[in-house]
Amino acid sequence: MKTITLFLLLAVAGQALSQNSTFYELPDLGVNQEAGDCRNAASLFSIAQHDLNRLRGIVLDIEDSLSILDEVTPLVGQICDRHTQIQGMNFLQTNVRAKSKTKMFSQIRKLKELPENLAKDSVVTQMISSKLDVIINQITVASAQSNEQHIAQTCTELRAAIQDLKDYLNWAANQINSQWINGYLPTRLSDMLAKMNQQWTCALVFIPKSQATITYSRIDNSLSILNNLMDPNVQGRGWNAGWSAPQWIQIAFKQPTYVDSLRLDADIYPDGNIQASIVADYGLSTQRTIASINQYLSYHQILSFPVKLSLTNLRITTTYISSQSWVAWEKILFYTGETNCQCI
Repeated sequence: MKTITLFLLLAVAGQALSQNSTFYELPDLGVNQEAGDCRNAASLFSIAQHDLNRLRGIVLDIEDSLSILDEVTPLVGQICDRHTQIQGMNFLQTNVRAKSKTKMFSQIRKLKELPENLAKDSVVTQMISSKLDVIINQITVASAQSNEQHIAQTCTELRAAIQDLKDYLNWAANQINSQWINGYLPTRLSDMLAKMNQQWTCALVFIPKSQATITYSRIDNSLSILNNLMDPNVQGRGWNAGWSAPQWIQIAFKQPTYVDSLRLDADIYPDGNIQASIVADYGLSTQRTIASINQYLSYHQILSFPVKLSLTNLRITTTYISSQSWVAWEKILFYTGETNCQCI
């Protein structure tokens, strides 16, 4: 860049930038701060890694811009100390021939290219561009500064503007390093990594026996405690027919009740193949088969089935067991949904 262009650039910078030297602020760095838990932690961990690498690149761009300013400073000293021949600064006003206009446009074009040399990242460009835009817009003002008094004033403002820009870029780099690169982002990465090792867990809401009436084909009272049958929080026997298949048990709700899922605890011993059907009544005397069981079951094996209906009653009919086991279910649990979901 020619000396006269550089001088015009920095002269107007002195006028434009020295006014804002007492307050600095960063533009929006675009760092993701979305709340995270174990469900989205992996995605947010990757985003935080990307943000960390991007901010490191921004700091490198700032350091490159500072290096360019360091190269400009000695040249400015030469200009202001009169060690370099300065062309008349009113050339933009006095030269009206085509050749002079071509030279003027060439100088302006070089000014417009300067932001590309000072910054690569859009955030850094945002930090600097407003200052350079003022230079482009006010170039005609600078061209009028042709006498010694104006030049001396311009040089005073020029040095202050260069120092202010350096101070701002140093401040910005330190802020990004301390607040984000060495502060928030390492903590966020550690937090998301910990959340990735957690599991999303919910408590199931069950329907208690008090909301239903239990009937059955037969029962062995010595082997049954019906109060335990529909409560997942107590241990012990539920319903035992005291006899081999076929047998049935029915739960009739006192009013239509939404059931999200059904869970059975098979009290079968010895283990064996079982054939059973689960039929629900809902709506206006409408029936639906929730499940048909035809499989080998082990003692206390858990069976789960989706329901997602508002039921009036449900009947489990066991038609066959290959072993000598009596028909028995330790738990028949109805769940309406989930609650108290959290990462643990």
